Amino acid sequence: MGAEDAANVVDIARHDHYYKTLTRPKTFGGKTKYYLKKLWGGLRNQIDRYGVRPWHSLLWFGGIALAGAFVNAFWIFAQPESVCTMHFGLDFWLYFLDCLRYSIENMLPIPGVSGIAHEMTVTSQISAFILLVQKLIGLFLLGIFIRDVVL
Repeated sequence: MGAEDAANVVDIARHDHYYKTLTRPKTFGGKTKYYLKKLWGGLRNQIDRYGVRPWHSLLWFGGIALAGAFVNAFWIFAQPESVCTMHFGLDFWLYFLDCLRYSIENMLPIPGVSGIAHEMTVTSQISAFILLVQKLIGLFLLGIFIRDVVL
């Protein structure tokens, strides 16, 4: 009835109390559910404050995209022929912007729209794994954001 900030604080406190007072069961199946509930509560608390602040998930999305861009940008230093020509000048920052765009496109649940995915090459199994994990995290964060905004 007009006190939405106070209602949000109460809702967050209710969820915090629920996840802090979960009783630990004695059976193996019950322990698994207990730990999954604790993990889910911790994730929801950090990502979107239990649905009260869904915009936080977009901040997480941007942070993961930026981290992915740094990982992609510094793969160039693994190639010895490009290290001499690119010393944090304009070339590096233009390349970094391409990496950021690729990182954001990688996290979105749509095919690459700009075609930059064909230009970026995966140089190792580690970078392929990092890109896969980044895509899964992006899908998870966008799913949480959409669920919180729609519901």
